[in-house]
Amino acid sequence: MKQSPSGGAAVARVALTLLLLSLSTVSCGGGGGGSTTPTGPTPPTSQLFTLSGIVTEGPATSGGEGYFRNDTGGNQVVGFGRGNESVLGEQSREREQPDEILIDDNSDIAGPLHAAAVGDTVAGVVVQIIDGPHMGKSATTGSDGSYQIVGVSGGMTLTAEKSGYKTQTKSVTVSADTTLNFALAIDIVTYTLSGYVREDGVASSSTAGEPVSGVVVRVTDGPYIDKSSTTGSDGRYEIVGVVGGMTLSATKTGYITLFKSVTVTSDTTLDFDVGRETRNISGLITDIVTGAAAANLTVEIEGVGTTTTDGTGKYSFDTDAIGTLPVTLSGAGYIRRDTYIIADGTLTADATVIFDGNGFSLPYHDEVFRDNGEKGTRRWTYQPTFQIWLRKFKCTEADKDSDDIEYCTKAEALEESVSGEWFDNTVRSVVTGDVSRLTGGKYSGSPITTRDFTPGTVVTMDDITSNNPGQINILLVDYPNYVPGNQFAHWTTWWWYPSGSAVGQMYSAHIMMNAEGTASCSYSHELAHSLGWSHPNGYNFSQYGGSIMDCDGVTARDELQGRIMYLRPEYSLTPDVDPAWARLNTAMFGGGRGGSRLEKVRAR
Repeated sequence: MKQSPSGGAAVARVALTLLLLSLSTVSCGGGGGGSTTPTGPTPPTSQLFTLSGIVTEGPATSGGEGYFRNDTGGNQVVGFGRGNESVLGEQSREREQPDEILIDDNSDIAGPLHAAAVGDTVAGVVVQIIDGPHMGKSATTGSDGSYQIVGVSGGMTLTAEKSGYKTQTKSVTVSADTTLNFALAIDIVTYTLSGYVREDGVASSSTAGEPVSGVVVRVTDGPYIDKSSTTGSDGRYEIVGVVGGMTLSATKTGYITLFKSVTVTSDTTLDFDVGRETRNISGLITDIVTGAAAANLTVEIEGVGTTTTDGTGKYSFDTDAIGTLPVTLSGAGYIRRDTYIIADGTLTADATVIFDGNGFSLPYHDEVFRDNGEKGTRRWTYQPTFQIWLRKFKCTEADKDSDDIEYCTKAEALEESVSGEWFDNTVRSVVTGDVSRLTGGKYSGSPITTRDFTPGTVVTMDDITSNNPGQINILLVDYPNYVPGNQFAHWTTWWWYPSGSAVGQMYSAHIMMNAEGTASCSYSHELAHSLGWSHPNGYNFSQYGGSIMDCDGVTARDELQGRIMYLRPEYSLTPDVDPAWARLNTAMFGGGRGGSRLEKVRAR
C-alpha cells in the first residue's frame, strides 16, 4: 500500500509553485492588473564646485579723465589727465603718498605710465554671492588679488566691493569649477569748491566788501579745466566735483581779472577780492534834426562825474563805475535830456538832443504826443500794414463820446463795393504819401492789403481790431440816421500798451470814414491819429501855425514833430526823458518786447 505525502511537504510544494509562477509573469512582461508601481533607483547627491578668480584695478571713474599709474622704485603715483596736458595727481589708494603731485611733459618722474586696467591686483576685496541658494557666501581677496568660494552650483549674482572702489556686480552660472574675474574702477572722491566774490576790501564769507554778481569763476587748468560757476546777487559761486590742485579765474566786464590757486582735499572755501578796472566812456552829442555838433553841452553821468562837450560835440570820462548809470545832457538852447548808459557794455555812447527852436515846440509835442505832458509818447515800433475794406458798411450800433458825437461800434457789410472807387483810391494815395512824412521817414512804402466781406456780415469794431496786431483797418461807414452838420464823425480808434515792458508800443487801429464826409484832409488827419497823434489842447491850432490836426494838410511843423517823435524811444516823457529801459550804448528801440494789457484811445 502506497503512503500519501505528509501535509507540510504539500504546502511547501504549493508555495514554491506560486513563487515560480510569479517570477515567470514578471519576466514575461505581463501584467495586466497589478496595482503596485515599480520603484526606480535613487538619484545621486547634486555636485558642488569651486568659483574663483582675480580682482584687478580698472579705469578711474571721476568724470572721464584718463587714469594712470607710474611705478617708481616701489612708490606709485596715481593721476589723471587729457592727452599731453598737465595732469593732477592723487594720493595712492595702496601706498602712502604725498597728498598731490603735478606731472607734465617736463616731469622728472621716471618709469612707464600705463593704464591701471593692465591688471594691478587688489587685496581685501569682499566677493559675495547676493542671491540664490548660496546667498551670503563670500571670500576676501589676498595679496595676489585672488579669491575662492567653494561648494556652489547653479546661477548666481556676485558683488566685488572695497572702500575706495566702485562696487562691481556680475552674474554667472556654475556647472563646473569656474573662473570669474573682476576689474574694479577706482572711486575718486571729489569735493565742492565755493566762495564769495566781493569788491572794495578783503573778501570774506561773512564780512567786508560789497558782493559782485555776474562774476564767472572758472577752473583754468588741470582735469577740471573750464568747469565754472557764476556768482548770484549775494556774490557766491559753487563748483562741485573737483579734487587736487588747480588755478581759478574770476572775470567780469568792468573788473580786473583775478587768478588764484588752491588745493582741494575736502570741501573748500576760496574767496575773491576783485577790483574795478579803469575804462574810458566817450561819445558824440549832436542835434537830433540837423546832425550838427552840440558844443559846450554839459554831460553828467551819475557816479562818474561831469564834463563838457568840445567844439566837435565830443565828451570823455575815465572811470571805474559799472552798471546802469543815469545820464543828463543839458545846455543853453537845448531841451534837457535824461537817459541812461550801461557801463558794463560798449563804452562808446553817442546821443542826440533837441534844439529848442527852429520849428520845434515843446508845448505842441506834449499836447499832441503826450496827453498834455501827462503820459509818454505812443508809436509804432515796427511798420504796420494798412488794410482797406472793399465793402461799404452800414452802422447798426453806435455810441457817443463826451461831446455827444456819435461813432459806430457795430456795422453790417452792404452790397456796395468800394474797390476802385473814390474811397479806395483816396486811402491808397494818403497812405502812400503821408506815412513817411508823419514818421520822419521812419516808415515808408507801407504795405497795403485789402479785405472783402460777404454782404450781411456783421462786425464788432473793437473785437475785429483788437484781434489783429500790427494792422490798421480803414473802412467806409454809412450812418442811416446821418444829419448834415457832422453829427456823425470820422473816427480812429487805436490800441497801445500802457504798462509792462512794451509800454508806449502801438498795437492796432481802425479808421472809420463817414460816407458823407469825403474831404481828403480828413483821411490824412485820421491817418495821423493811427500813427500816435492826438489833438492839441483845446483844439487851438493857430498858435502852431497850422497842422494836420486842423485839416490844414501835413505842415512842415507836423513833419518836424513827427520826425522827432519817431527818433525817440517810445514812451518818452516831457521834456525829453527816456523810458527806464533805454540805454545810449545799446539798441535804442525796444520792438518785440512783450506787453501786459492794452489800452484804447479814440479820436475824431
